[in-house]
Amino acid sequence: MKTFFNCFSAVVLLAFFVCGCTSDKSAESIKDPGKFENMPHRHTKKTLPKIPTDDFELKIPYDITVSAGTSPEIGLQLAYYGLKTREIKEWYMLDAYNFEIWYRRLDAEKLNGKKVPFKKYRVMPPQGTDVNRSGLIMNRNNRAMLSMNLAFISELNPGEKALFEAYVNTTLRTFKLRSNRMLIRTK
Repeated sequence: MKTFFNCFSAVVLLAFFVCGCTSDKSAESIKDPGKFENMPHRHTKKTLPKIPTDDFELKIPYDITVSAGTSPEIGLQLAYYGLKTREIKEWYMLDAYNFEIWYRRLDAEKLNGKKVPFKKYRVMPPQGTDVNRSGLIMNRNNRAMLSMNLAFISELNPGEKALFEAYVNTTLRTFKLRSNRMLIRTK
């Protein structure tokens, strides 16, 4: 019986010793961040800072005439009048992904169609693919020449006369800018 008691005591002491050593090592490893080298890294979401748009202007033509039933392209200008160089890191390589156009059809006799709601046309980047972003650097007194497709004009019949009011917004989270309104006439 005495032998059994001695063996049991030895096992209990050995267990306390092993547990005590393990807890000391884990406490050391928590204090020493170098011990976590082999652990997987968490993916942190990159947050880009918002870009002030006070010195920017998005210029579009005021009044254009296009052919109905086609998908015309208009030229846009992103003008920068600030003193510091600004970089829009979120900028897509394809211009169509950076902008959306808000438009509404007006009655040709009443140019003031406030009751007609605006519709939005936007080309979305494809889901599940890595869409290339290039970043756009704007230096002092610089302009970027861009283009946008007016796809909603292709919904009209060829030769149909219509009048639209439209404006353009940027679609980026860090760079929100809106143009003045324009008139689009079809022939």
